[in-house]
Amino acid sequence: TFADPEKVNAWELGAKASFLFGTLQINGAVFDYDLENLQVQFVSLTTGGSVAFENAKAAKIRGLDLDVLWVIAPHLVDGLVLAGGVGWLETAEYTEYPNARGYTDNSGLAREGQNFSGNRIVKTPKISGNLTLAKSWNVDSGQIEIAGNMYYTDSFFNEPSNRELTVQPAYSLYGAHASYLYEQWDLRVSVFGQNLTDKYHTRGIQPTDFGDQQTIGTPRTYGMRLEWKF
Repeated sequence: TFADPEKVNAWELGAKASFLFGTLQINGAVFDYDLENLQVQFVSLTTGGSVAFENAKAAKIRGLDLDVLWVIAPHLVDGLVLAGGVGWLETAEYTEYPNARGYTDNSGLAREGQNFSGNRIVKTPKISGNLTLAKSWNVDSGQIEIAGNMYYTDSFFNEPSNRELTVQPAYSLYGAHASYLYEQWDLRVSVFGQNLTDKYHTRGIQPTDFGDQQTIGTPRTYGMRLEWKF
């Protein structure tokens, strides 16, 4: 069975502005998407155990994107920069999704003819965002930089039925890096750490007839990186 093509009517209004003599830049946009025949992924023995698609008759996504870049007090401190972004999805729902296929709670059985109208669209957290604070120093041979970063996502669903068993709870990830750039050779050496608190999280949960299969997110990771441009 082939899925119908998706159609979207998209409206977006954005603005870019700078403040504090150009040291603070703020970009933002509000958007509203009306989707028709949104394609939804589905896996079941009824589809031969492979990925299949079906259409949600109608869906709607409405929200806000905002990002900030701030060079902090350049007259007092050189190379101190704060950057970040946030996304807010006020609405992200299947407005019309009759005759849907999905799994019933705890039974592990897929059923057809369900109605997911009004459910939250998969992988659409209400709030998500990132923040980075970096400091750099110019030295005779190049540049030294240290930075810390944070990523946050609100909880989100992994399937249109919005089963609690496949909800990804909200989580935060923290990382840091330090680097040295030798400008004469365009050679950068970095040490880094990711998910420093070793937060357990998933990159996705795929429901199947044999249980909910989790793709585990990267655990605490650290290492060294060498980058040479020539």
